[in-house]
Amino acid sequence: ETRRVRRVSVVSWQAGIRGVPQPAPCRDEDSTMPRGPRTAPRVELATPTLPHRYSPRPYQHAFWTAMTGGCRYAALVWHRRAGKDTTAFNWLITAAMQRVGTYYYVFPTFQQGERVVWEGITDGEPFLRHIPVELIADRNETDMRVKLVNGSIFQIIGSDRFDDMRGPNPIGVVFCEYGKQHPHAWEVGAPIIPQNKGRAAFA
Repeated sequence: ETRRVRRVSVVSWQAGIRGVPQPAPCRDEDSTMPRGPRTAPRVELATPTLPHRYSPRPYQHAFWTAMTGGCRYAALVWHRRAGKDTTAFNWLITAAMQRVGTYYYVFPTFQQGERVVWEGITDGEPFLRHIPVELIADRNETDMRVKLVNGSIFQIIGSDRFDDMRGPNPIGVVFCEYGKQHPHAWEVGAPIIPQNKGRAAFA
């Protein structure tokens, strides 16, 4: 009669002798080893490129090339609906990701900045779509301020509150509708920009 025999661990007779390696015990054929959780492969997220969802039109290339190439000051003398805000905004965000610092987008009034950019809609989409969500570390709705992942601060302010420009030492500023700005706004920013080796654009 044939009997099924299960293999079991065998203890060596040398177990009592110090220094003699012991054979590994046999594993029961019916037993199974538990498996650890399987780890999903890590997926590297693509870094968003700047400018985001914007491409300069032919007449905008001169400004874009100059400012991204290190030009310190520029004035946009374009007709209405020529894309001054879109171009200047994208340049400022691009600059903020290249060099850590404080960047201001200045409107004649705080309310105008809120209406045009912070809550503005262009081509059926929010104006702030030009800032990739992957680059936003924090967003303050009350102060219309965005902190980027590299530490830079982007903020919309009004020249009717030009004293807000004192203290933070901005290194990048855009003055929108400059002809309607409070005259003291640039007086505050004029000595700060060159001291910080910053840049400014007037639209």
